[in-house]
Amino acid sequence: MNKKIGEYFKKIKLINNHNITGIFDNSQKVIPNSVFVAISGYHFNGSDFIKEAIIKGAKTIITDEKIDNFLDFTDSSINIIKVIDSKVELARLLKWYYHQKSNPFMIAVTGTNGKTSITNYVFDILMNLEKKVLLIGTEGNFSYYQHRLTQYKTNNTTPSISEIYKLIYDSDKGYEYVVMEVSSQGICEKRVLGLDFNIVCYTNITQDHLDYHHTIDEYFHAKETLAIRMNENETLILNQNMQYYQLLKKASIAKCITYLAGETNQSADYSGKIIKRNVSDMEVEIRTNNIETYHLKTKLTGDFNLENVLATLAILKELNLSNELIINNFGKIEPVIGRMNVYQLNDFYVVIDFAHTPDGINQVLKYYRLVDNNNIITVVGCGGNRDKLKRPIIGKIATENSDYVIFTEDNSRNESFNDIVFDITSNLSTNNYTIIENRKLAILKAIEMAKANDIIAVLGKGNEQVIKKDVNIEFSDLRFIESLGGIRINE
Repeated sequence: MNKKIGEYFKKIKLINNHNITGIFDNSQKVIPNSVFVAISGYHFNGSDFIKEAIIKGAKTIITDEKIDNFLDFTDSSINIIKVIDSKVELARLLKWYYHQKSNPFMIAVTGTNGKTSITNYVFDILMNLEKKVLLIGTEGNFSYYQHRLTQYKTNNTTPSISEIYKLIYDSDKGYEYVVMEVSSQGICEKRVLGLDFNIVCYTNITQDHLDYHHTIDEYFHAKETLAIRMNENETLILNQNMQYYQLLKKASIAKCITYLAGETNQSADYSGKIIKRNVSDMEVEIRTNNIETYHLKTKLTGDFNLENVLATLAILKELNLSNELIINNFGKIEPVIGRMNVYQLNDFYVVIDFAHTPDGINQVLKYYRLVDNNNIITVVGCGGNRDKLKRPIIGKIATENSDYVIFTEDNSRNESFNDIVFDITSNLSTNNYTIIENRKLAILKAIEMAKANDIIAVLGKGNEQVIKKDVNIEFSDLRFIESLGGIRINE
């Protein structure tokens, strides 16, 4: 794109009206003749990196701080432009810069739990149907284009807005579909500001991230922003089981599609129930638009995965795909790595899942309580420097829904493990638990205790490869179970 910065700032007299080679909010990625937008982030202030950006060749600096702060290390070739809000200006600038590029169908999935699973299921089915599709999410960014699957690493559930635009448009691949996980923090930090989503799907809103949002209502209002921004030509997909269902439905003028798990219900556009629960698969009945009923056997387990299946079905139907085509492809779908991965180890089972919220942990244990097996032994912890209010709730859920619990290290970060586990156990009235800080030893203890047909639920970290502490420790629940001879039985 041969665009000049003066085309954007028409009312400002620029020192240097240059061709734009790129727009960046990360100084490390700046290239000559680019624009650097200084953003105040959660951990860093972009203004501290303006000098580095200039050294790397940025010719225009956009900031919402006083220009006088930066005059001592700039010269006559540098434009420094003061704006009211750098994040808003970055979103506006990117939209202007890329507006002549392709126009893919944009799908956003938000909610406390289920985002990763639903976006991956949608991506996998579109890939199986040979669609040009991009997935932006927690487990990485994946591109499927001209029969080739490519992965790009990511650090956040929702990357920065400049990264999002580059993923979608810089490759010139002309995606038909973009499927994106959207986090509440990403919304608050304006990482999706200005993006026009054709579909927004809400999975659920339960307690999480209160270290960032402070209250559940603040958390909800962050999520609600996506629905409020939608127009009448777009589609809002809602889980009727969600606590905030009615509020979200009233917050948007978009067309509303609903789904409901637990029964085949005439009030929802898509509904379903579990017919048979097994350790590594389940059989479900799905009803669409109160007209057609389908029976499906899937490797996806858990009542929440029935919700994920229904949400995926609702999204894909809005793309004008047939029920039969979608349902048939579900038989090929495997659980996301680190989400309800089931292993056979000796004569018992190990389930590894990322569940780290009260609702997520409750959902996993509730499903396996209803499976015809013996005891449930749970290995779980809580992260440090995060929402402390959920810790005693998790302790209560784990001990009430397990035969035995081993509380262990999760990601303590720079908080004391003893303080974390005190919060988890302080209000427990049962004694069916022990505390083993070392996660590897905690899992080995569970294995030592397990008898034939028992289920060990290892929760909280899923596919994570390190335990985050003052000094990170390399450790993977998945790799450790595999090293002990565990054989995955639901892939």
